[in-house]
Amino acid sequence: MYFYLFDSFLSNKKYEKILTKVERRIVDLGIEGKFECLTALKNLEELIKGAIKKGIKTIVAAGDDQTVARVINAIADSDVVLGIIPFGNNKTAQLLGIPKGELACDVISNRLIEKVDLGQINHHYFLTSLKITNHQVSLECDDSYIITPSPSQEINISNLDYKNDKIFNPQDGFLETHLSPSRGWGRFSKNDGTLFPIKKIRVLESNKEKPATIIADGLKVLKRPLTIQVAPQKLKIIVGKERKF
Repeated sequence: MYFYLFDSFLSNKKYEKILTKVERRIVDLGIEGKFECLTALKNLEELIKGAIKKGIKTIVAAGDDQTVARVINAIADSDVVLGIIPFGNNKTAQLLGIPKGELACDVISNRLIEKVDLGQINHHYFLTSLKITNHQVSLECDDSYIITPSPSQEINISNLDYKNDKIFNPQDGFLETHLSPSRGWGRFSKNDGTLFPIKKIRVLESNKEKPATIIADGLKVLKRPLTIQVAPQKLKIIVGKERKF
């Protein structure tokens, strides 16, 4: 049975027609289930926990990248399958080969399921990537060496993403760490920065008064200290035939 979770922003009238098409397509394909629309009074984690207790095997997140990120964190330690119906800005769905709107229902119906890695920062999970900015940090990599990026460098740690036409595979057991070129290389520089695979990073902040800004799948991470690692084969997810990996 399916549990469809629609984000609160979809209550906007501009989504009314496409939501009707989605609901009709769900019925046509015979993949009906329970529907819930998030509101300020409905807690996402509690709704999902209740659905899993009732035996739901597939949670479908209808919304944008942040919707998907929140649902992933609610189901990561369970055995349910994640489906996505993308609306708005949804880079995650694009990487997974899932089209927007009612066409996503066909992907869910086909149930092409892949087990993928997740990135994990403390107790928070991310599927695509994590960004560290405004920092004064060193990175202890795989308990074997330390890198100290320039404060002007942006740090990206990716699980499922792409950079300069290179796709980062979420099934290889590694996170790809990319350090952008320092400011001052010049706008015409061909230097693309440094890229290397890791399994675990400890983020060592040298200035506790000005902590780094850390965004994982569009959600800000506040808790310290920071340990980032790969969680192999952590998530079961429905993908499209046009997925990027």
